[in-house]
Amino acid sequence: MCDYCLKYGDGHKWYLNPKNFSEETLHSARVQQARIIEFLGGNYKMEFEIGAATIIDSLIPDLHDHHNLEIVSTKVETMHGGQVVPLEDALKIIDLCNGKTIIVPCYCRRHFGGLEDVMTCMFLHPIPEMVPKNRPYEKYIILDKEEAKKKLREFDKIGYVHTVFWAPVPVPIVICNCEYPYCIGLKSRLNYNVVNATRKSEYICVADDSKCDACGGEPKCISRCQFGAIKKKISENNKVVVNPSQCFGCGVCRVACRQGALKLIDRSEFPAFKDDY
Repeated sequence: MCDYCLKYGDGHKWYLNPKNFSEETLHSARVQQARIIEFLGGNYKMEFEIGAATIIDSLIPDLHDHHNLEIVSTKVETMHGGQVVPLEDALKIIDLCNGKTIIVPCYCRRHFGGLEDVMTCMFLHPIPEMVPKNRPYEKYIILDKEEAKKKLREFDKIGYVHTVFWAPVPVPIVICNCEYPYCIGLKSRLNYNVVNATRKSEYICVADDSKCDACGGEPKCISRCQFGAIKKKISENNKVVVNPSQCFGCGVCRVACRQGALKLIDRSEFPAFKDDY
């Protein structure tokens, strides 16, 4: 388990600890002082998120600026960063959250991609109660638990990476269903290596040679991986191998595998990568 799980998980993954969804935690001094819930549920959500991305761009003009990288990553931990989760864990988060969820437009795609509004940002309690009051002009859809889980399954089939974001650690506040290069969290991690912006999941994907048939020479799972972790093994009829150091454990590659050759394994079973988040 990651350090957050050890510190905030009480034997669970941090985002699956029922205590972290409680009203007591939501009203704790740590959460209130961060004011992230206030921003995300209020009128300045877009300014907050896009402003954060701009700050990262300006603070880290070069990838060798390790000092500022560490400062930004630490700041993200006390405010609003996230961790990749596979579909199975995303569904468990919905079961644990209080009340309904709300889907709002993805500002990342709008701002960084110039794309039409895509309803993929799934916010948890108390945001569903705040948005209709504070942003009645914005598109939104209120979902019960079964509707939310149905949406997550649809996003998984499309290939969107699920990331649970905190407000701050250890309060799960939103399940982001997005993709590189639009997602602020993924951009911050993959472009600048701001680790806490998007931490790797608690899992690593492995490919079973005995099941992989290479999809006739053009493995479909490769194009599903946004992290470049899946490669062809040219010497073995184009069967695939997963690079554990590049894998974020999102699991969206699995949908493309008709043979069921891809499987998520707990990160703790890989001694060399068990602390590689």
